[in-house]
Amino acid sequence: MPGTSAKEDGVVLGTIGCTVHFHRVELGFALASAFWGEGYMPEAMKRVCQAAFEDDRIARVQALCDEENTRSSRVMQKVGMQYEGRLRKYGHHPNRSDIPRDCVMYAIVRGD
Repeated sequence: MPGTSAKEDGVVLGTIGCTVHFHRVELGFALASAFWGEGYMPEAMKRVCQAAFEDDRIARVQALCDEENTRSSRVMQKVGMQYEGRLRKYGHHPNRSDIPRDCVMYAIVRGD
């Protein structure tokens, strides 16, 4: 919704979840389609990555998405994450298929 200030009207645009596994953080994210292309998710993801690296124990921040989800892949690239590979039959996305689907992994590591 161009022209709408989500901060002022309290609309929830999306979500970012973080799971810490020893030296790495895995991110999951979703954004309401009405807000795609506005730069909200890359900005939020960048800040989450920065916050993760404020902890000296964190060496890596990673995220993955369905291999056909080019918008999410682009978000990860915009925050400096690099493509690391394809995980076969890794993700279960019931809105797309009843069988596990291939996912792609992106990550940024300390010092990138």
